[in-house]
Amino acid sequence: MSEASNDAINAIQRDHRACVRCVGAGYLPRAHPVFSGHPGQRLMLVGQAPGPVEDDVTRPFAGRAGMQLMRWFAQAGFAGEHEVRERVFMTSMTTCFPGRLPNNAGDRRPTATEVALCRGWLDAYL
Repeated sequence: MSEASNDAINAIQRDHRACVRCVGAGYLPRAHPVFSGHPGQRLMLVGQAPGPVEDDVTRPFAGRAGMQLMRWFAQAGFAGEHEVRERVFMTSMTTCFPGRLPNNAGDRRPTATEVALCRGWLDAYL
């Protein structure tokens, strides 16, 4: 990957970390984009949205679903979580935790508008 490509990815990530689109649109009280990756990774894993664990540690796929994913990657021949995180760019359709459901029975699913607000980041990485 060229130095210009590296610089472009780094600039996208810098801008992404500063994103407040969903806050400005009234969907979230605060923005905290969760994604990980670096220039040169050739694999990408895209989830729906970060959960509360991912929001707390600012690392994608860090909760229960992430543990299952790591088991699947191990079955596919990856040497462990460290290798997965070194080789796979991880993001989601919306990169901020959307919050809990009002009845606290799970995480709120991002709306189509929230996905649209975040879509530009995914497009930029692709």
